Amino acid sequence: MKCKKVWNYELAATMEEEFDSVERAHNQIQASSKAKVKITDQRIVFSNVKLLKEDKADGLRSKEDKGVGGSSTGTN
Repeated sequence: MKCKKVWNYELAATMEEEFDSVERAHNQIQASSKAKVKITDQRIVFSNVKLLKEDKADGLRSKEDKGVGGSSTGTN
């Protein structure tokens, strides 16, 4: 069964870039794509696993078979 996993991280990074003059460095508001990036801290926020293809031959049940549409009164 194929699936994909997506991780969501919170990162802290340091970016370093070289300039030809102090004035150009001072006037640069954000780092450009030329900057070197170093990740200094990371924290996983959450991750998800999603099925790419549901195959009933693998023993997976449909939503109708799982009982998600029934009453929740607790009586049998």
